[in-house]
Amino acid sequence: MSPNGVLLPCVQSHVVDIINQPEAFGTTRGRIEAAYRRHGEPIGQEARAREELIRNAVATGWIRFRRYPREGPRWSVTAAVLDDNTRKRLSGLCRRLVVGIDGRRETDLESLVTALLTAEEEHVNLGTVGEISEGSLLGESKDRKLEPLPVGDWNHLHPASRQGRAE
Repeated sequence: MSPNGVLLPCVQSHVVDIINQPEAFGTTRGRIEAAYRRHGEPIGQEARAREELIRNAVATGWIRFRRYPREGPRWSVTAAVLDDNTRKRLSGLCRRLVVGIDGRRETDLESLVTALLTAEEEHVNLGTVGEISEGSLLGESKDRKLEPLPVGDWNHLHPASRQGRAE
């Protein structure tokens, strides 16, 4: 999820999206290559450089979220901090998951949502998708409607950069 709350699809993997759209994530191709060189890894490998790149994107306001279907299911969130803005964005995200995004919706409202807060290096349990969609992170009642988050695609951010894909 972008810093301004737009949901963007993960096309191949989170790190490949960063490699393919460096400007959208506040970085450059040169910084990406330097991170992979620093860790002695080929570009695109899912290891230490990947973690560095994702943490850098999160530090600029991006939120990474992923569903692990075999673990409960469970949703994992990576955010810098759990401030009011992040709480609001996560509440809206869970509302969208319940309603549906691109024809898919979370039907297990008891799916646990955990978060890694990178600024504090802290793992926290945020609750379930159902609880968060009802406003538990904001202390809201379930009757209050949350603003839906816009769902975007990569093309509206940097159309020209979609042509240079990672291999």
